[in-house]
This record gives sequence, structure tokens and C-alpha cells, in this order.
Amino acid sequence: MAESKEFCWREVLFDSSKRQVLFGVSICEEQHELFPPLFDLAMEQSGKYSQRAARIVCKILKKPDCKFPEYLDIILYELETITDESIKFCFLNIFTGCTLPDDDEKLGLLTKICIDSVESKVQRIAIKVYAIEILYRISELVPEIKQEIFFLIEKYMQDAAMAYISRGKKIINKLKKQINIVEEEDFY
Repeated sequence: MAESKEFCWREVLFDSSKRQVLFGVSICEEQHELFPPLFDLAMEQSGKYSQRAARIVCKILKKPDCKFPEYLDIILYELETITDESIKFCFLNIFTGCTLPDDDEKLGLLTKICIDSVESKVQRIAIKVYAIEILYRISELVPEIKQEIFFLIEKYMQDAAMAYISRGKKIINKLKKQINIVEEEDFY
């Protein structure tokens, strides 16, 4: 791991409290050179320290004045290979609030990752919730996929966790209005 001898992220990440996350964010804001080792620690996917590092990375990259936008592309290209669900949902969370890629290839990759996330079996339901939120944001940029996103979300509503159902209903209702879907009975 590429941590400097003077500073050790594992010492900062002794717990997963919000206070420690905010402390980690402030450290990176004051000392930009400490962000790359934090990111490397998150990408190690080696348990609690990596998960805690991912939470800080998420907070930093979602900020409107993000100092490390180049890491968004790295995360995008690595998302499919991330196996730790806690890290994956943190990294998906970034794309619920940051500026989405304007490059068609990157936007297509993000769309594929989100569709795969909705269709996969996961323990952390936040992965699916963030995925449908991102898909909705993408549909705002690419309106021709709105109907497909509508049917994808609807398909996985039955027997879903409450978090997915709640977010899914909100998105489905928005999409219904946008694509003029009229149903005899409104289930949502």
C-alpha cells in the first residue's frame, strides 16, 4: 500500500462514525496528497478499513467543488470488478450526486453497470437503490431510455426490499408522467 510513513489512514479509520468520515474529508481538503493513498486503501477491498476509506472517498467526490474529479473515471472503469458490496454502494452513491459523464462510452458503461446492479442478487439493497437513481438521472440526459428504465424498475418491484420499493415508486411515478404511461389501476 502507498501510505507515507508520517501518516497512516488506518489510524484515522479506527471506527466508522460520521465524525471520523468528516475528519477524513477535512484531512484530504487540507492535504491533497493524502487522497491518493486513501483511494488506494478503498480499492484494496480488504475489509473494514477499505470500506471506511470508501465512505470518505464518496463524500469527497460528491462535493460540488471536488478537487479530485479524475478519480470518477477510475471508479467508473473499476465498478464492475468491485466485489465488496459496501465499497460498491459507496462508489455508486457518488454517481447519484456528481456530474454524470458527457462521453457516450462512459455514460453507456455507467448505464450497463446500473442495469446489471438492478438485475443482480445483492445483500446490500443500497446498490439497487443507487442504481435506479442513477438510471433515472441518465434518462434525463438520454430520454429515449426512459421507457426501458421504467420497465426495468417495475420488473424488480415484486418481492423487493422496502428501500427499493420506496425509491422505485418515486422514480416510476416521475417516469409515468414523462413518457405518458396511463394505466387503468395505479399500483404505485
